Amino acid sequence: MSYGDKASALKKDTRTEAELLASTVKSLAEADDTTDRVLTTLHGQTEQLHRIKADADAIHHNLDQSEWLLRSLKPWGWVRNIFRKDPVSSASASASSASASSAPAALASDGKDSKAPAQPAPPAPAPGGYPEGSRGAARLLADDAARRAARNSTAAAAAQSQQQQRPDLRDPNEKAYEQIDNMLEGLLVKSQQINRTLGHHNELLPETADSVDRDQARITKQKAEIKKRIG
Repeated sequence: MSYGDKASALKKDTRTEAELLASTVKSLAEADDTTDRVLTTLHGQTEQLHRIKADADAIHHNLDQSEWLLRSLKPWGWVRNIFRKDPVSSASASASSASASSAPAALASDGKDSKAPAQPAPPAPAPGGYPEGSRGAARLLADDAARRAARNSTAAAAAQSQQQQRPDLRDPNEKAYEQIDNMLEGLLVKSQQINRTLGHHNELLPETADSVDRDQARITKQKAEIKKRIG
C-alpha cells in the first residue's frame, strides 16, 4: 500500500477516539488469548521433552548394565570388571548421595538445626552529626522539609478523596489508555516467557537426539556381540 492509499484510508476512518481505543483493547485481548494458548502448548511440549529425556537416560543405564554383563562373558572379562564400577551399585550410590545431600539442606531451610548467633544491634549514631556551626541551618532545612511533606500529603489525600466521591470525573479515554498499557506489559512478559521456553527446547532437542543416536549405536554393537556369543 502506497503512502497515498494510507492517507486516503485514514481520511475515510471516521471513528472517534473512544471507538479506536475500544478496537485496540479488543485486538490486544485477542492477542493475549492467543499468547495464553501458545504458552499452554509449549508447557505440554516441555513436559513431553522431559519424559523423553528421562526415558533416554533409563535406556542408557540399561545399556551400561548389559555391557557389563557381556564383558563378563569374555575371557578374563570378570578381571576387567573388577577395575570398573558396577552400573547398578554406582547408580544406587549416586541416588543415596543425592538424597543425603538434600537432607541437610531441608533441615537448614526449616531452621530447626540452624544455630546462628544473634546479630549484635547496630551501634547508635554518634551525637552531634552536624558541626557546631551548621546545626541551626540543618534544623531550618529539616523544618522546611517537614512542612513540604505535610503539604504534599494533604494535597494528595484531598485529590484522592475527591476522586472517590466523584468517580465520573475520570476520563473514560484515560481508563482505556491505562488498560492498554497494562495489557501491553502483560504481553511483553508472556512473550519473554515464550522465548525462554523455546530456548530451553532448543537445548533439550539436540542433547536428546545425540543421546538416542549414541544408544542406538551401542544397541547395534551389543546385538552383534550377543549373536557372536550364541553362534
